[in-house]
Amino acid sequence: MLTQNLSSREGCPMKKFKQILCIICVLGLLTGCGGKQNKTEKKTYRQELSEEEMSNGHASFDIDEKFKVDANVTKSEVYKDGMKSYYMNQYKEKIKGTSKKFTDNPTVFNRTQKEMEKTLNKLIPGKLSWKKINRNYKNEPVIEGTYKSDDGDKYKMHIVWDTYNNVTGNSDTYFCPSFYMLGEKSDKEHISAVISGLQADIDDIKTDYTNMIEKNVGTYKKAVEELIGRKINDEYRMCSLNAKSAKIINDTQSIELKYNGKQYDLLAFYKDVDNLKFSDIDPGYQVKADEKPDKWAKTTSAGNDHLSSMYDTSVYLVFCEGKLEYIEADSFRETGSVYKNEQKIISPNKALKEVIKFYEKKLLVDEVKIKSIELQYAAYYASDSSKTVKPVITPVWLVGVYDNEESIERIAYFCYDGYTGECYGNEIIPW
Repeated sequence: MLTQNLSSREGCPMKKFKQILCIICVLGLLTGCGGKQNKTEKKTYRQELSEEEMSNGHASFDIDEKFKVDANVTKSEVYKDGMKSYYMNQYKEKIKGTSKKFTDNPTVFNRTQKEMEKTLNKLIPGKLSWKKINRNYKNEPVIEGTYKSDDGDKYKMHIVWDTYNNVTGNSDTYFCPSFYMLGEKSDKEHISAVISGLQADIDDIKTDYTNMIEKNVGTYKKAVEELIGRKINDEYRMCSLNAKSAKIINDTQSIELKYNGKQYDLLAFYKDVDNLKFSDIDPGYQVKADEKPDKWAKTTSAGNDHLSSMYDTSVYLVFCEGKLEYIEADSFRETGSVYKNEQKIISPNKALKEVIKFYEKKLLVDEVKIKSIELQYAAYYASDSSKTVKPVITPVWLVGVYDNEESIERIAYFCYDGYTGECYGNEIIPW
């Protein structure tokens, strides 16, 4: 009896053990099936931005195995009510450049020497002095100057205008001021290299000083607006030069920089038109047989009926080890009268599809990344009722693509009319 009871009690655990073992086996089979299913699961590819991505301003997905999107996208809120376009004016000094008043007290960006010094003090405290205007080249008058910081550092200054005497017939008016200020001990080669880095895929690389500079970006933006007397867009771009990015820049920009071990940061600001960036790309324009360029458009022609765009450039501040060493600023163009009132802007998906079509014709060996899909203002041309071609400032969709193939070793842009989707240019490299 005791033996029988013992056997019964011993049989219960054995039975339970067998049940648990069966359950484990079943779970193992289910897990194994699931694992096998994951291994063979196909990636999800798509070719359009979602409504959520267009609303939030960023998209990340795969178009196919070697074609990816990881891009900032202009938020749909920005253009929901349509956008205007404008005829273009050439920026100019209000006082005639050949007058005694201008000679005695020249203005740059329509600001006197004292006003310029006051603004520069917000960037680098110091004193400004410049020489008399050099008019040896009538079409490009120049002023050389110096800026001495309160810390004793010296900066060389160079200011140049264009008189457009081939358009105006005289050299009285000074257009399109360009301002350059460089530390006497600064390394030009490294400053040039970090600026060229804007065309490389190095946005995620930072120096030990990047965060410090970025914390003060509002102060720098306000000072730049005062310096050139123009509104600056809220968006900016930073590019850094250290050992890692120097190698990438050398490889992709085909330069031979001997990196000096110092860390450089570039802060790039964009001019603003109706709260959008004013792009520095040059899509160009082919004059049609029945069209005739106006006097301003003619200044960009090489005589082959192809016009270069009268674009405007970004403002550059370059820092070395956190210290501002270089300023490059100009004011070339500005909006004139309205060319078109608010018109509906096409979906960015239309531009994206055109870029996809372009790459479908290529055999992709290396990965291609779309880095940005942005609505910006760009310089272009428009033909009026008399078939006269005039420079305009108009909204465009710009799709920035980084392609590792030898044909494109930096970020290039695909440009589409913001109203119609007409292609203005493929694989455009910014100046």
